[in-house]
Amino acid sequence: MSNLGTNAYVYGIDSDLHEQPMQVTSKGMVLTNDTDAYAVSDIDTAANQKYYGFLNSKGNWYIMNENTTAGSFRYALGATGYTANWAGRSTGTYSHYDGAF
Repeated sequence: MSNLGTNAYVYGIDSDLHEQPMQVTSKGMVLTNDTDAYAVSDIDTAANQKYYGFLNSKGNWYIMNENTTAGSFRYALGATGYTANWAGRSTGTYSHYDGAF
């Protein structure tokens, strides 16, 4: 797999024994969902609104907002401007996972 110049797709078997496409990066990492390529960058857990900032190797980002009172998670994402968006995380616009990704 080290010869892959860009992301490629292979097929694997999911837990229900169905064939599913899986994305493989140029470094051989298998991605099974939209957030696998991201790593945690910042964490703010000081209040009941908790924020987790994630970046990938291309600078794309998402911020996950956890509302511990409501028991919910919401997401904001972008391709640039992570630092400014992290700074304004408490006033950002957040969506459900399926609306963000």
